[in-house]
Amino acid sequence: MKKAEELHFPEITVSLIFTKMKRGIIYLASGGRSYLGELLTSFHSLRRYEPELPVTVFSRFEIPRGLPHCDAKPITSLEHPLKLKVLTLKESPYEETLFLDTDTTVMGPLGPLFDQLGSHDFAAANSHEADWSVQPTRFVAMVKPRDYNTGVLLYRKSEPMRQFLAQWEKAVLAQDASDMWAGHYCDQYYFNKLVTEGALERNGVDFLELDNVVCNARGAMLPEIKRLGRMGDVRILHHRTQAMKARKLFYSVTDWPTIREIGIKAVNRVRG
Repeated sequence: MKKAEELHFPEITVSLIFTKMKRGIIYLASGGRSYLGELLTSFHSLRRYEPELPVTVFSRFEIPRGLPHCDAKPITSLEHPLKLKVLTLKESPYEETLFLDTDTTVMGPLGPLFDQLGSHDFAAANSHEADWSVQPTRFVAMVKPRDYNTGVLLYRKSEPMRQFLAQWEKAVLAQDASDMWAGHYCDQYYFNKLVTEGALERNGVDFLELDNVVCNARGAMLPEIKRLGRMGDVRILHHRTQAMKARKLFYSVTDWPTIREIGIKAVNRVRG
């Protein structure tokens, strides 16, 4: 087989092919079929800035056809939906992977974000600090030190990263699924528990802390981001937008488990 230089490809073409093979996005559409609505909104925002960056979607549901440069990987695991993230991260087909929750909106080119990874094994952004005991939740601070949000994760294939993922997976899979819901004993809880216990250091993971304004701007942070004049810095907004809610609702009406769940909640409210 001839080498690339023997085929006389232009340098920019060789570089583009290599980048496509090396870098990519993965999504996980789990829970109900309604999450495909969020996925589509996020995917279309990505394509505005990264029209050719490869994407792989892991899901138990058939994803809509015709999404450019997008591959679907069916999930066969019977594990609880909230345990699936740790199972899919290791299945990424890319050397450098950006995992995005389906409720994310891409607001700028992602090349500079991948470039930050460099020789690091893993990168994530801090959580913001909030008072969750009140409704609506009260924003406290932009950064909660040494506490990370797992909705946006950037990593490369390396042995230290593989070992850390194995530990994270083991901790999440051991959790009783009946005592597990969004924000309660999920992947993020165990990720931060492992970080606190020094698992990154023990496994030799070269970890990079990302600016959460740029890479993981949550809805509660937006007033402060605007006050600081940093809206132009945001590249990934991690917030369920109105467009996502609308598409999610559309997919809900054809998803029997979601309809059943909504019905049960309605009945329980009537019963008091």
